Amino acid sequence: MIRTRVLWVLHALARADDRPAARREVYPRLDPLVRGRVRRRVQRVVAEVLLTAVHADDEAHVHRLAFLEVLGEGDGTLDPATSAERFAAHPAPPEPGHGTPTAVLVVAALGTLLCLGAAGWWLTRPPPDLRETLVERNDAWTAGGRPPAGAPEVTEFFARSLPEWVVLLDRLRATRATGEEPAEALARVDDGSARLVREATAVADADFASFVHAVLVQARDLVAADQAPASDSHVRSVDALNAAIAERGWGYYVDAEVLTNRQGRNRVHFSTFRVERVRFYRSGAERVRVLTLTRLDDLNVGRSVLGFTREQVRDALVLQERVERHMVDYILPSLGADARMPLLDDAAPPMEAIERAAATDARELAVAIAGDDALVLGELMARRRALFDRWQERYAESLVMRRPGGVDMDLESYAALEARLPGAEWRELLGVQDDLEDEAVRRAYGLLERAFADSIERHEAQHRLDFGADVLRAPSPRLDERLGAPTRADGGRDRRAWHRRAELSAYLSEIARSASLARTNLALIGRTLYARHDWGSAESAGAVLIFEGLARQLGIAHEDLVVRGGVQREALGALHQELRSRTGEALANAAAALWAELYGQPLPPLESEAVR
Repeated sequence: MIRTRVLWVLHALARADDRPAARREVYPRLDPLVRGRVRRRVQRVVAEVLLTAVHADDEAHVHRLAFLEVLGEGDGTLDPATSAERFAAHPAPPEPGHGTPTAVLVVAALGTLLCLGAAGWWLTRPPPDLRETLVERNDAWTAGGRPPAGAPEVTEFFARSLPEWVVLLDRLRATRATGEEPAEALARVDDGSARLVREATAVADADFASFVHAVLVQARDLVAADQAPASDSHVRSVDALNAAIAERGWGYYVDAEVLTNRQGRNRVHFSTFRVERVRFYRSGAERVRVLTLTRLDDLNVGRSVLGFTREQVRDALVLQERVERHMVDYILPSLGADARMPLLDDAAPPMEAIERAAATDARELAVAIAGDDALVLGELMARRRALFDRWQERYAESLVMRRPGGVDMDLESYAALEARLPGAEWRELLGVQDDLEDEAVRRAYGLLERAFADSIERHEAQHRLDFGADVLRAPSPRLDERLGAPTRADGGRDRRAWHRRAELSAYLSEIARSASLARTNLALIGRTLYARHDWGSAESAGAVLIFEGLARQLGIAHEDLVVRGGVQREALGALHQELRSRTGEALANAAAALWAELYGQPLPPLESEAVR
C-alpha cells in the first residue's frame, strides 16, 4: 500500500515542471492515514539518491532515479539520458484512492475539524508568488503580455514529446562517437521523428507539422552525417518554427544550438521554454520583441547566461530562472547590514573596500525601489548564504553542496543534511525559509527583480538594434585596435571580435539608459575584471574599454588597468571608487557619449511599449 503510493508520488514529481507546486498538489490527494508515511519514505529515498547519484543537481533526474530505486531497478550511476529512457518505459502508476475508514472518520469529525481545517489552511497556505504572473491574453505575441498555454496536448508536445526526441538524437550522437554501428540508434530517431510529426499534425495542422519536420530532418542530418554544420540554416529553421508557434498564439519557444567538437562531429541541443512575458521596445521605426522565458523541458543541458540574442532569430530572449540566480548570487547578498557584493573570485587578493562600496550602492538602490523590506530580504538571504558557506567548508571532503539557486528552495532535496547538522542550524534554515514566505518580503523581491530584468531586456534589445542597423560592422579604428577588426582579411567574420563589439555596445547602453542602476550595473560589469576566471572573455574585453572610456569622458586620471595581459585589480578598484563617486546621471551621460564616440553615431533611443 505504501510502496504504490510512493511510486505514484515520485512519478508525478519526476514529470513535474514546478516541483514545489506538484508537492502541494499530490500529497493532499493521498489518504490522510498514510500521507505522512508516504512523504517520509519519499524524502528518505530522494535523500539517499542525492548522496550517491551522478548529476545530482538535475532534480528531474534525481526523482527518476528515486522512482527506479523503489521499483528495484536503481543504479545511481545512470546518466540523465539513460534514466529518462528507463523511466519512460514505465507507465504512470494509477492514482491511489482514499480509504473508506478515513472517509468515515472524516465525516464523523467534520464539524470539529471544520474550524481546525480553516486555521490549518491559513497556516499552510502557499506563499505569495515571487513576481507578478500576467493574465494570459490571445494577442500577447503582437500587443505584449503572456500568451496562453493552449490545450494540454500542446503542453505535452513541448514539455515531453520534443525533449524525448532530443534524447534519442543525443543517443545517436553518443553511439557514433564510440565508433559503434549507429543503424539501430538512427532507426529510433527516424521512428521518433515520424511520431513527433504525427503528433504535431494532431495538435495543430499539417502546416505546423511541416515546420517541425524541417527542423527534425536538419538536426538528424547534422548529427548523422558529420557534414560541416549549417548552423545558420538550422537556427533559421527553428526561428521559422517559433514564428509558427506565435501565429497560433501558444506561449512556447524552442531554442536550438549546433556544437562541433575537434573531431568534426556535430551535437544539436534543443531546449523548450514557456513564454512568461512578451514585451515590445521601440527605437524610432524599429520595433523589438523581447521574450521572458522559463525552462519547460528537464534535459540536463542549460545556458548560464541571463539572456541571448542571435542575428538569425527575430526575438531577444531573457531567461527568468537565470535572472533569479543572478539576483541570489550577486544582488541580494549585498543588501544585508555590513554586506559585500561578491565581485572577486576565490583566488583574488582581499579588496573589501570596493565590495563594501558596491554593496552600499546596491542597498541604496534597493531601498529606493522597494523600501525597507528590501533590507529584510537581504538579511535573510545573507543568513542563508552564510549557513551554506559554513556547511560547504565543514563537509568539503564528504559532500558536494551547492547553494540554492533561487529565493525558494526545495528543503526535501537537502533532507539528508538534517541528520548531520546541529539542530540549531537546521532550525535556522527552516526559520529563514519561513520568513522568506512573508508577503512583504516577496513583494520586495519582485520589485527588485523587475528593475534588473528591465535592464537585461534593454541589453538584449540593443543587440537586436545593432544587428538590424549593422552597427557592429561599421569602421572604428579604436575598436579595431582594442577588440580586433570584425572582418578578416579573407572577408569572413571574426566571431570573437564581433562578440566583443556586441557585448561592449549592450553593456554600455545599459549604463546609459538607466541612471538609477548605473552604479550597480557598473559594479556587475566590473566583476568580469575583478574575477580572474573571467579574464579573456568578450565581456571582460569590453569592460576595460567601459572603465577607461568613462574615466576619459569624466576627466578622471588613473593607472593602467591591464599590464602584460593581467588586470591590475588595485588600479581598477581605485578607478571604480572614483567613478562611483559621480552621480548616476553623470555616469549615464558619460556612457551615452562614450557609445557615440566608439560607434560613430548617437546611441539610439529605446522605449518600452505599454501593453495595449
